Amino acid sequence: MAKPKNKLSVVNNNTAGIDIGSRKIFIAIADKPVISFGTFTNDFLDAVTYLKENNISSVAMEATGVYWVSLYDILDQSGLTNKKKRFKRHTSAGQVFRLAAQAIAQSKHLALTSFYHRIKARKGSLTAIKATARKIAVIFYNVMTKGIEFVEQGIKQYEQKIKERQLKYLHKQAKRFGLTLTPQLQECVH
Repeated sequence: MAKPKNKLSVVNNNTAGIDIGSRKIFIAIADKPVISFGTFTNDFLDAVTYLKENNISSVAMEATGVYWVSLYDILDQSGLTNKKKRFKRHTSAGQVFRLAAQAIAQSKHLALTSFYHRIKARKGSLTAIKATARKIAVIFYNVMTKGIEFVEQGIKQYEQKIKERQLKYLHKQAKRFGLTLTPQLQECVH
């Protein structure tokens, strides 16, 4: 005879969970199948419509990068974020991480500096500070709770990793269109 599964009690029937990735977001609502949307503005607007059609009044989001920022802004404008938060908007720890991010932005030899500038070029300095602060917070959390060592890899190694990732993506796109990429030799100018 199988034991009945223990169910968690429902605290708020009008809440949805959103998992945010770089290419898709996944929305989970109780007693409904998980549904996915793209990550363009129109997709986010469709997601908001879906949430409102299902009487959702608040959401819990999970993201590993900066992809949550645009969606949060759209959800905030539509009234789906909780305005009556029971905690301070800017915690002391958050302020420390943001200050650290600002200091890192001024550095010249750190991988996090390159990360900051890459995000700043696409999303602006405020988002870049937030994203860098979050990255520092995640590193801090992993060091303190899991004992994971953090070794600064340096800006050149970080940029090399980004370049390799971009080349891999370009090869994948070229293959998708039936093309091949060939490296071009650069001439040295004396």
